[in-house]
Amino acid sequence: MIVPLERVNDAAAHGGKAFALARLMQAGLPVPPGFVLDESCEARLALAPGFALAQGRPLAVRSSAAGEDSATASFAGQLESILGVDAAHGLEAAVARCRASRGSERVAAYQQRRGVRLAGMGVIVQRQIDARFAGVLFTRRPEPADGDEMLCEYCEGLGDRLVAGEISPGRVALGRTDDGLRWERELESGARPQAEAMARLAAAARAAEKLFGCPQDIEWAIDAEGRLWLLQSRPITALAAAPPRQVLWSNANVNENFPQPLSPLLYSIAAAGYTSYFTNLGRAFGVSARRLERLEPHLRSIIGVQAGRMYYNLSSIHAVLRGMPFGAYLARWFDDFVGADGPSAPDGEWPVPEVLTIAANTTWQYAFLGRRLRAFEATVDAYAARTAPARLGGKSLLELRDDLRGFLEIRLRRWTGAGLADAAAMATYGTLKALLARWLPQENAERLHHGLLQGLDGLASAEPVTALWQLAQLKRTNPQAFEAALADYLERWGFRFSGELMLTAPSFQEQPEELLAILEHYAAEGVQPPAERLAVQKRERLATTRKVLRLLGPLRAAAVRPLIAAAQASIGYRERARLKQALLYSRLRRVALAIGEHLVRDRRLAERDDVFFLTAAELDELLSGTAMFPHAVADLVATRRRAHAAFAELEPADVLRAREGEYPSWQTPRSRATSDAELKGASVCGGKTSGRARVLSTVHEARSLLPGDILVTRQTDPGWAPAFVAIAGLVLERGGMLSHGAILAREYGIPTLVGVADATTRIPDGATVELDGDLGVLGIVR
Repeated sequence: MIVPLERVNDAAAHGGKAFALARLMQAGLPVPPGFVLDESCEARLALAPGFALAQGRPLAVRSSAAGEDSATASFAGQLESILGVDAAHGLEAAVARCRASRGSERVAAYQQRRGVRLAGMGVIVQRQIDARFAGVLFTRRPEPADGDEMLCEYCEGLGDRLVAGEISPGRVALGRTDDGLRWERELESGARPQAEAMARLAAAARAAEKLFGCPQDIEWAIDAEGRLWLLQSRPITALAAAPPRQVLWSNANVNENFPQPLSPLLYSIAAAGYTSYFTNLGRAFGVSARRLERLEPHLRSIIGVQAGRMYYNLSSIHAVLRGMPFGAYLARWFDDFVGADGPSAPDGEWPVPEVLTIAANTTWQYAFLGRRLRAFEATVDAYAARTAPARLGGKSLLELRDDLRGFLEIRLRRWTGAGLADAAAMATYGTLKALLARWLPQENAERLHHGLLQGLDGLASAEPVTALWQLAQLKRTNPQAFEAALADYLERWGFRFSGELMLTAPSFQEQPEELLAILEHYAAEGVQPPAERLAVQKRERLATTRKVLRLLGPLRAAAVRPLIAAAQASIGYRERARLKQALLYSRLRRVALAIGEHLVRDRRLAERDDVFFLTAAELDELLSGTAMFPHAVADLVATRRRAHAAFAELEPADVLRAREGEYPSWQTPRSRATSDAELKGASVCGGKTSGRARVLSTVHEARSLLPGDILVTRQTDPGWAPAFVAIAGLVLERGGMLSHGAILAREYGIPTLVGVADATTRIPDGATVELDGDLGVLGIVR
């Protein structure tokens, strides 16, 4: 009639709860000691063993009915559980009350609703745990979720109020196959269990699920000494549906490289490319294969298309970044990097050994960053030599297919050197900014930060600007030497132009007349030559560096000096990688066009440009003889061309929101606000200036700029670089701290604001404006 809990072996006699606890104890899992009274046992008989169990501590009296905790019905909260029972004076009454709850109205209603009946009634008497924390854990998340996780909710003290739904619990996701830990919601007090204790809980939960052979709903407690106890384990009766997660889409930064609707060929490359980019960086930094597998759903959706335009999926990006060590910093640096405002996401917690592994791998990668970047550059140069336009005409379709595969090999598997340069620029820029703001609060830390990064030596993005200036001068002063110099410029820099990564836009190498038109309006009288302007900015940078180190003092200066050097070097590395990226994509365009010419001759396509309306996989299959519908290619292209043209007529918002699996409205109109007296943005280069605002839509309109103008546009890309030698200020609706426009602005010391909402509609073209790059404001004078 009275059975020690660890010896219970009959669920029909003692109930499912007691039987489950006995099996946990027999498996060596931590369960508080206790005993069970079967249905025939008088309540008063619990008094003697209750005195022995209590040892001066309170007892917990709980139901254990046959059929109470099954796979189809849990009776959770229907039967009584009585805590804080005094063994000497309250145990007999508590047992009687627990038994009486079987006949309550709520139990009857539950049985009728679920079509089940309790077959018997046992009562468990256990030593009550002095809980520091308590909660429930689901070994499978009750709601749909990304990744393979367990979900745990917890509170301080006993868990009865949590189970009753009286408080808002803390929430943490635990790895099902590893010790991953991700806090999703804090308690108001900020208190939470130690990571080590949660790791023990996760291991115990995995063992319980294996023991019972199905997902478990586990009640647990951690006592004041940090010991873990399992209080109950029962099958999860149902995995409840939850609404799809919200997805935040932003075209911040990607619009600089991809300002127009994408072709299917480009999107197929970009989608796979971004997934590989983040995945390969994770591998390089030492993130385990199991963790990357858990993040795979997010890694597959780093970008997407809305109305044909490329958008970052900030929800996925933040989930990936915050799942890494120091994820909050990574997410904030990324937002600064691209000029976005990402969603909040829970941070992960990582065991110390894994953090040390990642730290060691990261150190190893960056110890040889220069070498890794040179290897990337050599890889691109070798590909560019193999696919030089002069060599493509004699190649067969299969050879051109192999050139397409060669591009994908670089983009998907040999891009890590360039990715490391990106990550280094993001991290060093963000860290330097944070330290200056903390250690020099009395100074304009933002301006000092920008001053440390201007006038950098040998920046790859500045070299074409200087070369173009020299070419323009030569055209006026030595026409005989101009033709040879033009050919040399086109060979070295002719693949850098507005829309250089779009694939569908011809470069200066293909249409040199576009470059000649720019030269006619370049290097106007009274404009300081780029080399002289860069020299001035370099002198100012060195002066700012000396000032910052003096203000910091010896100890802090010793810490910041190498960080300044690392930030300057990493920005230079990143610009070098971007230069090679432009070269690589220009070669892919020429390979694709050569394929298109073959397919036109074979009467599979109507025009060679139709090749851009097939994905990379479709092209490979078509050229390999394995396409499923090889004779329907022309119809497919025609359908896609019509849809692409319709997308070009739309103007979707920069930020879009939608539930996962749904599409946001693409007809959201841009704000057409009237001009304001003052506009605000993020400063990427300090200084004050005033002048005539020129509101421009395309780079071709930049020929109308005059020295001293303040350029206002949506975003810039490398094609705008010639305009930077004449303008006095720059205002961009979009862009981040390390966007192309921001870097060139700092090179030439141009006061610049980015992220000025609707600047092109709020600032009248031709208005006189005052731009304060230190405070991040622009005022319209008239």
